[in-house]
Amino acid sequence: MRPFARSCTLMTAVLFSLAACDRGGGAGEGDTVSAMLNEEDPDTSLGGPSLSDAHIIALFDASSLADSSVAALAATKGSAAVRELARRMAADHHAMRVSIERLARRMGVTPDLPPGETFSAEARQAMQRLVSTPQGRDFDKSFVDREIKAHLDMLEIATESMAIARDTELKQFIQLTAPEIERHLDAVQALQKQLL
Repeated sequence: MRPFARSCTLMTAVLFSLAACDRGGGAGEGDTVSAMLNEEDPDTSLGGPSLSDAHIIALFDASSLADSSVAALAATKGSAAVRELARRMAADHHAMRVSIERLARRMGVTPDLPPGETFSAEARQAMQRLVSTPQGRDFDKSFVDREIKAHLDMLEIATESMAIARDTELKQFIQLTAPEIERHLDAVQALQKQLL
């Protein structure tokens, strides 16, 4: 298969993956993290809702799916430095998704995105923007900017989720995952400085 055809096939698969992840919500519903974390019960200690463990697992899974998809695109379209980081991040997020799936099975939980979530729609829009961004400096900058925002959002979700998760294993997963998200954020921020 020629490289262009392979890239088109990859992009199509990625977009279908993101489309499959959307279970409601839509664009224009406000800030992603705020919409997800402030939807249900404002009486928790951190001002967020009482999300179920199924919601928390679904948020981590959706985030990892989106990041894996974006990283797969960047691994083919980015500069050498972007490709290297994207490959590492894609592998890490794939491993995270496998861990999430196993955890959900052990807990007997079916991941379920919270009502009103906007994450999936926003992830699809970000992916579409990256697909249409020409290869080169503009793509690298767009990728880095998206990854910084995505990892900051995920750290916020991890922090809030830690306070409201009920299952001990889920809390342990969050404790182990948060430092990895921070490492990704640090790596992307370092790459951003190189691109300046």
